[in-house]
Amino acid sequence: MNNMFKQVIQKKMAEITPNELLAHANSYQVTLSETQANQLINILRTQQFDPFKKTDLIKMFDHLEQITDQATVKQAKIILNQFIKQYNMADWFS
Repeated sequence: MNNMFKQVIQKKMAEITPNELLAHANSYQVTLSETQANQLINILRTQQFDPFKKTDLIKMFDHLEQITDQATVKQAKIILNQFIKQYNMADWFS
């Protein structure tokens, strides 16, 4: 994997704003409240997840389920998988 792209994605995760996150959720038709967006951003900033490691993704989705619900987590996983397929990035994730 290109480390530059990985760093860009991790930087964006650390710097995303609640409004940006809500806009992304809306564009993928995922229901997310402003409170949930703020909680998720807090988790992303304090937990230092590596989205390219399967174990970290599991932890991230577990935290997401704690602040939203199982249906939202399912939608998020579907969106992530579609994104991975769309950009042919399956080998980036371990």
